[in-house]
Amino acid sequence: MTFIPSKRLRQWLAAAALMLMSTFSVADCELKVGWEPWKPYSYLDDDGALTGLDVVLVRAMAAKAGCEVSFERMPWGRLLESLRSGRDLQVVTGASRIPEREAYAWFSEPYRDETMQLFMRREDLARYDFTRFEDMIGSGFRLGTARNFFYGDAFLEVIENPQFRGLMEEVNTDLQNILKLEAGRIDGFLADQFVAARLIREHGPTGWIQAHPMEVNSDHIHLMFSKNAVPKDTVQKFNEALESLKRSGEYDQILSSYLN
Repeated sequence: MTFIPSKRLRQWLAAAALMLMSTFSVADCELKVGWEPWKPYSYLDDDGALTGLDVVLVRAMAAKAGCEVSFERMPWGRLLESLRSGRDLQVVTGASRIPEREAYAWFSEPYRDETMQLFMRREDLARYDFTRFEDMIGSGFRLGTARNFFYGDAFLEVIENPQFRGLMEEVNTDLQNILKLEAGRIDGFLADQFVAARLIREHGPTGWIQAHPMEVNSDHIHLMFSKNAVPKDTVQKFNEALESLKRSGEYDQILSSYLN
């Protein structure tokens, strides 16, 4: 005898099937996103909630792409290492596209631009009239940089010179460089223009640190997706979501909220 379910049972089974399909679709696109404190791009607000330009944009893109995202805090170097395997992280924000990273990561379309600048004490601007990194060699200048940060192709070329490497002092964060500059332990440091502006304002009196006119680097910034954990069509969904945000005007609203 063939069992024919009642109309109510058929409706219940259909609803259960839809719920199960929904569960599977979410599970197929659950992404853990790596971040480190880098205001205004990713930081904890006064209430301890994670926010920032990169964070808000990723959440908006993920929602349109049909993905769920969670966030894991790590230092930048560990973020890159964790992305290689894809086990601990599947996405990293705020990335420049360089060949060594393309070996293990997919890149989204650019979602913002980044300008790196040289910052130093205001009274030293005229003293150090650099126009390129090579001018620092032999000048006695001490340059602060952050580990694993990308400062452009010109910087990558000059650090092959042992004399230039000898004037570099690496730290983990931009704030450490500001403190070292204040203490007279370095003469200048490289940093993103918006990150440095926020840190300088929050650290104390403004005006004593200024950007040097030397051009350092301007670059497109991408999301990085682990090739070992994320299919390429997911990257395309994020690209389409980004384009949708731009068409709607939501993208410009988010940028204006954080970049000032």
